[in-house]
Amino acid sequence: MKSTKKIVAVCGVALVAAGVASASPTYLVTEGSTLFRASSGGGVQSFALSDDIVSMFTMPGGEIWAISSTASVNGTFELYRLDGAFSAAPSLTLLYDGFESTYPGMVFANGSIYGYRGGSQNLDQINPVSFAVTPVGPTGTFSNGGAAYDAATDTFWGASSNTDAIYTVDYSLSNGPTPASTLIGSMGFDFQNHDLDFFNGTLYAAVQRNDLGTLEVGWIDQMTGAFMTDIVLENVYTPGVVGMVVVPAPSAAGLLMIGSALAFGRRRR
Repeated sequence: MKSTKKIVAVCGVALVAAGVASASPTYLVTEGSTLFRASSGGGVQSFALSDDIVSMFTMPGGEIWAISSTASVNGTFELYRLDGAFSAAPSLTLLYDGFESTYPGMVFANGSIYGYRGGSQNLDQINPVSFAVTPVGPTGTFSNGGAAYDAATDTFWGASSNTDAIYTVDYSLSNGPTPASTLIGSMGFDFQNHDLDFFNGTLYAAVQRNDLGTLEVGWIDQMTGAFMTDIVLENVYTPGVVGMVVVPAPSAAGLLMIGSALAFGRRRR
């Protein structure tokens, strides 16, 4: 009887793991002060935020940080935490108001925050505790609005609406003063505001497509730079800055908790 229980428990954990693996991630995309929440087969929801957001990224602890595209009353740009991302009323909590420039394409990479100053080719390194800014240098690409980081391969990704292309960037200060960019390839169409994120081995993008007039999210071929649409958020995009993060679906987190409970119960027996 004990052997049967053990088999059932192990099968239960395996089914849970399979459910987690197959769960679609959730896209959180900002366009101006509007937040879209969407997943494959799950529809699209939209919410109003208190500020225009130009970039979002996930910190190591799981918090989602975002930066404004408009200056505050102090003439500086704000860094926020996005709270309640899966709630009925997501909101922004101010973390810092002191950046002299906004940073499209902000991303956490290898212990620091990086961003393209004012959407230019100038890459800055930002201390995530003091928020002190250190210039890294020009990347050689213009109109940057997207950045992503793959920690497994230490690869920094960038996108430029000037060339409609995807790049990798040698972002490290140790190789300065000028970080080198390597062209991967064209996304395949003319695009405007955009952002990137790297999640579970996949490079994702949110883009305002000028060829179709749509706001879309999808993934990018890491060998060619080609973009493949997953969800159309707007059939006619609203002009405004764009930010994006990709996060696990909440159901996946719930399944993981169930799996852990099953495993714990099996050990207790």
